[in-house]
Amino acid sequence: MADTKGSFAWIKDCGCASKDGDEDGASCSQESSLHDEDLDGQSNVDSDTDDEERSPAYDLRRLPSLSVRGVGPVPLPLGRESAAALLSAGSPAPYGHGLSTVLDPEVRRSTQLDAAEVDVGAGWREEELAGIVADACAALGVRSPSSARAHLYKLLLYEPGGHFRPHRDTEKEPGMFGTLVVQLPVAGGHEGGELRVRHAGQVRVWRTAAGSQEPAALQCAAFYADCEHELTMITSGLRAALVFNLVQTGPGRVQRPPRQFIRAANALTAAVRAWDAALAVPDPGAGSKVQAAAVRVVPLDHQYTKTNLSFGRLKGRDAAVVSLLHGCKELGVHLVLVHKHVRGNVQARYPWDHKRRRRCEDSADEDDSGDDAEMDDIIEEEVTTQLWLSPRGPEDEMSGVGIELDDFVLDDKELFFQDPDRREYEGYMGNYGPTLQYWYYSTVAVIWPRSRPMAVFEAAGFSAVLDALEWRLADEGRQASQQQQGTEVEAGARDVQELFAALIRLAGSGFAALGAGQIVALSKHVFAGAAAFRAHLPAFCAAVLDRPDRKELLLALLPEVAVAEAVRAGEPHAMTLAEAMAAQLEAVVARGPPAPSFEQPDARVPGYPQVGTSLCNEMRMQ
Repeated sequence: MADTKGSFAWIKDCGCASKDGDEDGASCSQESSLHDEDLDGQSNVDSDTDDEERSPAYDLRRLPSLSVRGVGPVPLPLGRESAAALLSAGSPAPYGHGLSTVLDPEVRRSTQLDAAEVDVGAGWREEELAGIVADACAALGVRSPSSARAHLYKLLLYEPGGHFRPHRDTEKEPGMFGTLVVQLPVAGGHEGGELRVRHAGQVRVWRTAAGSQEPAALQCAAFYADCEHELTMITSGLRAALVFNLVQTGPGRVQRPPRQFIRAANALTAAVRAWDAALAVPDPGAGSKVQAAAVRVVPLDHQYTKTNLSFGRLKGRDAAVVSLLHGCKELGVHLVLVHKHVRGNVQARYPWDHKRRRRCEDSADEDDSGDDAEMDDIIEEEVTTQLWLSPRGPEDEMSGVGIELDDFVLDDKELFFQDPDRREYEGYMGNYGPTLQYWYYSTVAVIWPRSRPMAVFEAAGFSAVLDALEWRLADEGRQASQQQQGTEVEAGARDVQELFAALIRLAGSGFAALGAGQIVALSKHVFAGAAAFRAHLPAFCAAVLDRPDRKELLLALLPEVAVAEAVRAGEPHAMTLAEAMAAQLEAVVARGPPAPSFEQPDARVPGYPQVGTSLCNEMRMQ
């Protein structure tokens, strides 16, 4: 019996396991040898968890007491008559495609019976299944295995031709982190049907046919749900498997760093102190780049969603890395979901005869599914943060921070370097060519020296600091009601002071050094923000009118919602800005109509700057 362990997948073939871990035989194979090392090159096996009990004894030769609604008891190994009855009682298995559920035998061909129709027997579930789950959790590196449960999801049957193309499992219930597959013995076994699990460029393979004719034994595999996996085609026989959702119950706690990480923890603390000391050295020529360097991004190995991201429910190596970072008293740490969306044109395959404006005969039957399409020109690209999470919980005020996290990845590595997690192709539409969209999903730990609590806002820029300052100032009423809790109120006051200091650093030598975009961002706070901002309204308006670029600045300021509302309300300082703009317009009108010209120096076509240049050149030639 082979028990193959890895950081993202675990496979156990037929045989038995005991408390002492006795093993015999082998029928499991793998394409890559996987080892997960920590920062000191030590094995990432955590012995310092709250679940130090060893896996309970279980016997894979003890089979579940299978019973199916409408069929009755189903003896194992599964015989021909029972198999026929199950296939008749089941239904074709669909798969998820975006928000839809689709039936397509080209993607997935199998028969399913829902959990509500299947019973495996309480005795087997409480003893054998519990032992299998504990073993799988230990191999996957789950740091709170006692809180893990296996909830039956489906009974799946694969006849010849049955398969499932590469996919990732969706989060089917709160707390789901993985999938457990228990393969049932079938008389005659089956051929084909490799389960291939991929993660971070590594592959683990379970040749499910090996040992499938074992007269009375189970085979198992478990993997994290975000791992891409596929089942290759069954070539003969029948494969039957119980599929369980692996779920962590309870809230999950922030874990202590493993004991074997002591040296790494000491090295991390020393490195952070050196980092903080280097940031304290002023560099007049660097400007805000000094503070931008106060933020670093550590990509995590696995993907998470808004509902399952938690400091206490991280997967595999992620749990050890984040516990190490969080355990450093010199560091601030947030977990962040980062998404990237790219839309672009598809490399031309010339299915049209453009001269005659008709489709070429030799490409009339061309497959336009887009499976082989590749992106050519990028039309638009956007990186957004979906969730900021501290050990206390979601940080709502961070949701609008427009920091480009991919600029701060540790060691200048790429944040999105692998194939897209999702792609969508749209074929020829009238006069428009085909387009391709990519989505990338990543989860990162954002770290900064704890002595610089506003580092993230400052790295995001002037507008982010303003928004954070507004948030803190608007919270003054709540702080006043909590004066009896002196520590919390003092922390809020320190935040305001830090933000004002960051604002001054980003402003450089004063208002005259601010860019137009920074002044527009400041206007909404000065005209409609907290009292501390509104008190500076007269000075703000006077400074705007003193700037040499006031014409362009007024054009940008007056359409802003806060400024426009103040003008409509007749606010004196806002009216001063409006009157200055009116005077400028009157001066332009007095000069008479401009001379006609074909020059279009600002012509731009999004995604195709060469088009605008070409148009301007042609106009000059005329």
